[in-house]
Amino acid sequence: MHPLLIIIILGALLILTIGLGIFIILAMVGMMLYRSPFLPLPLSALNRVNELLTLSDTSIAYDLGSGSGRVVRHLARQNKNARVVGIEGAPLPRAFTFFWSVVEPLPNTEYLAQNILTTPLNDATHVFVYLFPYMMPILSKKFGEELQPDTIVVSCDFRMADRTPTRTLECIEGSSKHTLYQYTF
Repeated sequence: MHPLLIIIILGALLILTIGLGIFIILAMVGMMLYRSPFLPLPLSALNRVNELLTLSDTSIAYDLGSGSGRVVRHLARQNKNARVVGIEGAPLPRAFTFFWSVVEPLPNTEYLAQNILTTPLNDATHVFVYLFPYMMPILSKKFGEELQPDTIVVSCDFRMADRTPTRTLECIEGSSKHTLYQYTF
């Protein structure tokens, strides 16, 4: 093998290793600051979210803890006249969001670098969450205080203990099973 090719390969491996290290550091900082890892919504659940949210042309949907914006983009593509807002505080997922918003700009999307607990939701008609169980009682209280009557909330995998879901959907993909819970506030 030519020595120059070996140098190029080793240089590329070094760059990838440094990039992976930076990625891991940013992910760890995000987990420590925001107490939630970057965990993309499984495809089986993503394809069913729209079924429970039932967006219309006048809908304003929020994805709390929107990560890379995958759910926001999916809802925006499926509902071209609805306004879809992603809220994410952690820097690493927001970097992915920025990348995807450049690659696939969607005019009906908006991304806010804010804390989901302090962002007002009084204009929301629909809300989606895929967060950890410890967040659900906090969010249920926030929803009860801020959301307008008949606002639809969908949560993946974690129930709100103080509320009864109006509908549930099982999403199965291989050995992976997820449950979507729909609530009406």
